[in-house]
Amino acid sequence: MRRRIVGALAAALVLAATPLPAHAAPGDPAPGWPTQRSGGTWSAAVSQSGRVHTVAHPVPGEGYEVLSLGSTYNGTWPVPTEIPGYGGSVRAGSGAYGIAVSSGPDSSLVSREFVGGRWTAPETIGELDHATSFVTTTDGDAVVVWRAPDGLMAGLHPRGGTWTTLPVTGVPENGYFAATINDAGKVTVVWAEATGTTTQAVRRTVLRPGATTWTAPQTLGTVSPTGGAPRIVSDGQGRETITAGDKLWRQQTTSSTPSYAFAVGRDAELAAGTTDTRVVWPYRNGRYLSVRTRHFTQTSTTQGWGPTTTVWAKTFPTTVPVRCREHINLGLGMAPAGRSYVALGVVADSSSTACSGNKARLVTLDRTSTPLNDVAIGDYFNGTRFGVAVNARGPVAVSHQADGADNGWGDTNYLQFFSR
Repeated sequence: MRRRIVGALAAALVLAATPLPAHAAPGDPAPGWPTQRSGGTWSAAVSQSGRVHTVAHPVPGEGYEVLSLGSTYNGTWPVPTEIPGYGGSVRAGSGAYGIAVSSGPDSSLVSREFVGGRWTAPETIGELDHATSFVTTTDGDAVVVWRAPDGLMAGLHPRGGTWTTLPVTGVPENGYFAATINDAGKVTVVWAEATGTTTQAVRRTVLRPGATTWTAPQTLGTVSPTGGAPRIVSDGQGRETITAGDKLWRQQTTSSTPSYAFAVGRDAELAAGTTDTRVVWPYRNGRYLSVRTRHFTQTSTTQGWGPTTTVWAKTFPTTVPVRCREHINLGLGMAPAGRSYVALGVVADSSSTACSGNKARLVTLDRTSTPLNDVAIGDYFNGTRFGVAVNARGPVAVSHQADGADNGWGDTNYLQFFSR
């Protein structure tokens, strides 16, 4: 899990030759980065040097069995690399590094790296059944956890190396899970496991650097079975924050068991930077919908969670039917220094004329949770959660499907770019 000095030097030389973008306020559209639209899904990642990597699926005009890999420094896209397969996610590391995983045509899980200005040939990780959780360290060492036909598997990939796989023991066959890896190489998997008809246990297991066996599962607490998927992030210090249902847990140190911190709303999102962590969640009370947040900040003298802050809110008129204000979907990204970007959309019935004019939004927050900007970012009806990718350089990349009612075949999938 070491940093590649040669790669970082090469990236620095490339950056020196890259023109600086025009100035824009944080959260404004990034100059020179036009919006991308397609009939499929987008995944985007921003490397430490500012290069944007993307996976688009399906490729317009090529059928459902083809996806494309893209990469650019400046918003001008070269001809993408088209490959057979389905789905796909991309992550980034230091320099210009990127790594993508996708399902191959034979239901295998495969990866490709972006090195030397191009995407490499595929490397097979294992046999895929469904569901993956894919994350990287700051440098680009990767872990992917997926459901194989015979159980949950984990793959570890040091940057520039090859995949090592092993089963994740103690996890039930069904249910939600999530994974993270910190910069020291510690991998953690969390999941929610039914313990009766009214509760789920939130559990955690750890694979320490260099180990080949997982720790015995630890139970963090219990939540309602309708609590949704767990989330987990590691900050730059290696400390984990976990949400499940309406609860949040956090590590005090990288080796301690996460302890319960406070209540959040269902469907919370997490993001972490070098020392900071943010959680956001939707809140609803009748016609009043809002987005709330808390931010963990560390300075040279203090650390801790700030107060609960409302960063967006709207009270809908009585004339707006419930189908036009069902709930809020979110996405969250954080730059290494702690500035945050909250994408949100109110889910509405796209077939109803009463719901016309609904827009997704991007709210930029400083470390004190003070909004710096709030902009509309396109139509939004029966859409998906948002992807938000940001790093120390380059734009903020925001992806979302505006209308899930078109079954992925309409031109409703956006990839947009904003200034940090």
